[in-house]
Amino acid sequence: MTIRRRLALWFAAAMAGTGAVVVLATPASAHGALMQPGSRQYLCWKDGLNATGAIQPKNPACAAAVAQQGTNSLYNWFAMLRSDGAGRTSGFIPDNKMCSADAKLYDFSGFDLVRTDWPLTHLTAGATMEFDYSNWAAHPGTFYLYVTKDGFDPSQPITWNSLESTPFLQVTNPPQVGSVGTNDGHYYWSGKLPTGKSGRHIIYSVWSRSDSTETFYGCSDVTFDGGNGQVTGVGDGNPGSTATPTNGGPTSRPPSSPSSPGASSSSPGNTGGGGNAGCTASYTVTSSWSGGFQADIKVTNTGTAPTSSWKVGWNYTGGQTVAQGWNATVTQSGTAVSAANVSWNGAIPAGGSTNFGMLGNGSAGTAPTLSCAANGGTPTTGSPTASSSPSRSTSASASASTGPTQGGQTCTTAAFCDGFESQTGSTVSGVWGTSYANCQGSGTATVDSSVAHSGSKSVRIDGKGGYCNHVLVKPAKDLSGLGSVWYGRFYVRHTTALPAQHVAFAALKDSGDGGKDLRMGGQNGALQWNRESDDATLPAQSPNGVAQSRPLPTNSWNCVEFMVDGRGLLTTWLNGTAIPGLTVDGTPTADIDQQWLARSWKPAPQDLRLGWEAYGDGDDTLWYDDVAVGAQRIGC
Repeated sequence: MTIRRRLALWFAAAMAGTGAVVVLATPASAHGALMQPGSRQYLCWKDGLNATGAIQPKNPACAAAVAQQGTNSLYNWFAMLRSDGAGRTSGFIPDNKMCSADAKLYDFSGFDLVRTDWPLTHLTAGATMEFDYSNWAAHPGTFYLYVTKDGFDPSQPITWNSLESTPFLQVTNPPQVGSVGTNDGHYYWSGKLPTGKSGRHIIYSVWSRSDSTETFYGCSDVTFDGGNGQVTGVGDGNPGSTATPTNGGPTSRPPSSPSSPGASSSSPGNTGGGGNAGCTASYTVTSSWSGGFQADIKVTNTGTAPTSSWKVGWNYTGGQTVAQGWNATVTQSGTAVSAANVSWNGAIPAGGSTNFGMLGNGSAGTAPTLSCAANGGTPTTGSPTASSSPSRSTSASASASTGPTQGGQTCTTAAFCDGFESQTGSTVSGVWGTSYANCQGSGTATVDSSVAHSGSKSVRIDGKGGYCNHVLVKPAKDLSGLGSVWYGRFYVRHTTALPAQHVAFAALKDSGDGGKDLRMGGQNGALQWNRESDDATLPAQSPNGVAQSRPLPTNSWNCVEFMVDGRGLLTTWLNGTAIPGLTVDGTPTADIDQQWLARSWKPAPQDLRLGWEAYGDGDDTLWYDDVAVGAQRIGC
């Protein structure tokens, strides 16, 4: 099974109209890694991923690993595998290479570095805990967990002789929760940690698939010090010895224990009542960058009885907007923000606390004043007023590059970057032209000054169904000399779910394929690529193939990115996340790119067109904004 490259961003868009933020936290081949207790590749990915989607590790061990192996391994943290593993361990994976699995397709060798400052999970020997393992792609198989022997020295290389001879835990086909192919989706099971352990150890995981020889491996650095799953060494670069948990693990099920923020300047909240239970809340800015910030909010029960629920409110005074929340349902209306517990963290014991986090757009500014209410009460701040309304744009994004802007988007590395702000009327003109590909129907392209991702303008496509009903816009600039590797980025918003029949909303003329188009669109309700010359689809339109793609969300702005490489490679991202079914990596995979690679394909794109091509049913209204093309990834 082939490797799928994935880039994950932390940003999620606020829901249109209500300003509600879906509760998410951080995290087709069978990909996966141990998430709890976290493996080196998973925790280093969490440590390194910044708000732009770039990998910039803070933990010194993670930084050393990236210096040796590059960032590709962390973008593919779930892909430490041996396709020929067949469940083999000692004698197959060499000593001193166990934490990289001696992987062949991606370089994970940095995880074999002998260091004592890897991210660390704090555990209690003999305790029962939940184990989580990413199900980036779901397949049957057995999970084996080993632990190092008493007296293990983390300053020495790990060998097979370092491990106990038999796994302390083994489970076959455990249940799953969350969506396959997401940071949050994972297998989970309850199990007992080994008894009699103390101090530093490594838990070594092996996932052996039963339907192929593919096998996954990983090292999780742990310390048996009485902890309950807290993680140190992620974000602050200091593994330390005091268990200060990180935020952002899988949230479909409750974590092992409430988490507490590190020390930082914060704003306390007021006490709210609810019988003998009351609460306060404090707000801590944990990091900030140009155009955004991350905050942690701690909710403490100050009463003498447990809470059953809680709600925190505050008001922003500097134009800040909420982009994403985790461990709480966070909503915003105008300046007012409200956060309510989720199902598993509403109950806080007397004197106890829990935390939730959020990402915001704008300057972090001064910490707002918070109010907190327990057991059905209403906070005194953060309540929307009658005049409050959501901000114009509900999309939260950050560019992977910095520098000059066009259309509100930074894209220094792009050969072409435009957000339609130079358009002077309703007719597309200037640096853009209109194209009808093979035939013209009743669809139209106009400049829209009432809807925009950024700035004040976008292009609206009123796409119509019917055979060969085409209307597209294209840059007037000649992009044919860009080179053999093309990266594209555009934002699209549309009103109607992708239909069952084939449609396209982007096209690239491919001189390497006789001038025929390489088309991005949809079929069977999910995104797909289509090659005009032979009508090959990516993924295959089988049930298993379609399942490896994703729908294009309606009524919200979506960042679509692609990479087309002249060697015959293709990668597609939706809102910063690589889509397994829309990837060509040169090795045929059934239901994905096997049909695509049935013949030689060496693409040479010449242009980019955006709009609507229907080949049967399928009316849709689309808006495009902030379009960029370049020789390296531009980012969202």
